[in-house]
Amino acid sequence: VNTNFPGGSTSNEFEMVTRIMQTREDRGSKRDIFFVEDGGYDTHSNVDANLINRFSNINGVIQAFVDELVHLGLWESTVVLQFSEFARTLDPNTGEGTDHAWGGQHFMFGGSVKGGHVLGRYPSDFEQGDAERLALSRGRMVPTTPWDAMWKGTAEWFGIPATGPEMDKVLPMHKNFPQNILYNETSLFRDPDDLSAPTAAPVPTQSPTSSAAPTSPTGALFP
Repeated sequence: VNTNFPGGSTSNEFEMVTRIMQTREDRGSKRDIFFVEDGGYDTHSNVDANLINRFSNINGVIQAFVDELVHLGLWESTVVLQFSEFARTLDPNTGEGTDHAWGGQHFMFGGSVKGGHVLGRYPSDFEQGDAERLALSRGRMVPTTPWDAMWKGTAEWFGIPATGPEMDKVLPMHKNFPQNILYNETSLFRDPDDLSAPTAAPVPTQSPTSSAAPTSPTGALFP
């Protein structure tokens, strides 16, 4: 490894991923899938302080991971998708924290990703009783974009045909949703012919301060 990773369990996992990626030829692997977990976001109290700490840490880890991929020449052929099993309330609780909610957002990044876009349906109002009936109590939002949406386009990029038994096996629920709300490969990824001029690796945003701490990660997919 040529990059100094900041340390910690999540950082160590990302560093190990880059080490395993370098053995792909010895393993005879054309494609790899890795799972990395970063905990500590169940912020039922002191959400500002918790997120300042968590975001500051994960920013450094992601930057080191991307730097190493660029050095290895693997940045253009790697995509990272973030997900959580549930979202958080937009209104705080009495402990200056957030509680479990429903609709949220995910983000993804990679050298081939069409970055800098927010996809999905943005709510017209966050107050309960809105005309679209998407807002519930305490800022809980009803999802309008299925979890399968970004995974379908990513699966296509990964080599799975857009239709047929392989996609049905990889994403068995995708047929339950209208195809126009599922993202395909061209929606999420740049044309391979455009990759001759690599995009710059993303630079994490400045660590949040206590006066302006975000309440959720930067989103690429809205509910």
